[in-house]
Amino acid sequence: MKIQGSIALVTGANRGLGAAFARGLLAAGAAKVYAAARDPAAVTVPGVVPVRLDVTRPEHIAALARDLSDVTLLVNNAGIGEFGPLLAPGAIDSLQRQFETNAAGPLRLVQAFAPGPKIAPEDVVRQAIAALEAGHAELLADATTRKVHAGLAAEPPVYVGTGA
Repeated sequence: MKIQGSIALVTGANRGLGAAFARGLLAAGAAKVYAAARDPAAVTVPGVVPVRLDVTRPEHIAALARDLSDVTLLVNNAGIGEFGPLLAPGAIDSLQRQFETNAAGPLRLVQAFAPGPKIAPEDVVRQAIAALEAGHAELLADATTRKVHAGLAAEPPVYVGTGA
């Protein structure tokens, strides 16, 4: 994927890594960067479009996906860390908050912003049977899977750090 001309949504863009991603995407030529935070007034990166998002609220995610239909790149950065004894009275509540913020929220965002229509299960089965009969070692059933595979197979891999 080319950053130049892309339209990005960066979650947790009000500070730290999220703000750095927003600045970096603008510097790399992104046409627009939506900077999401629970409080958009807390976003101070010049040149971004601040937007309200609480990743633990599915209705926020749905509204953003509807309103920001031009997004071509999602940077799922929002997260929390709560530390304390596992046997403390609030440990379960803390775990639930962290799960909603760090796991369920990002998954909901990916689902909401995933490109294109989903492939029908019958089509996957048809393609899988044809691939097996043809002796293929793998099946790349849809455009998204093919793009991810191409990125992982690239030299250097697009989705893997270089370790530098």
